[in-house]
Amino acid sequence: MAIYETFILKDPTEIPDGKECTLEIRDTETYETRVVKAVIDKSSKNLSGGDSLRVRWQRGMALPDLWGIKILEEKGVKGEDFG
Repeated sequence: MAIYETFILKDPTEIPDGKECTLEIRDTETYETRVVKAVIDKSSKNLSGGDSLRVRWQRGMALPDLWGIKILEEKGVKGEDFG
C-alpha cells in the first residue's frame, strides 16, 4: 500500500468525503508530484483497495489521521501541460 501526501489551504472539514475530485498528490517514497482524479475518504479504512493519504494544511502541519485515497485516473506529473 502506497502513502501519498496532499497539501490543502481550506478547512479539512470542507473536503468532500467519498466523492471524485482532482488533486495534486506527492508520493512519499519518490517525492514525485502528480495530478490525479481520485476518491478520498477521511478514514483510510473506508476505501477498499485504496492507498493512504496524509493531508497537510496551512504551513505543512499534518492532520493526525491518515485518510484513504483511491486513484481513478492519472492526469500527469506536476509541471506538464495538462491541456
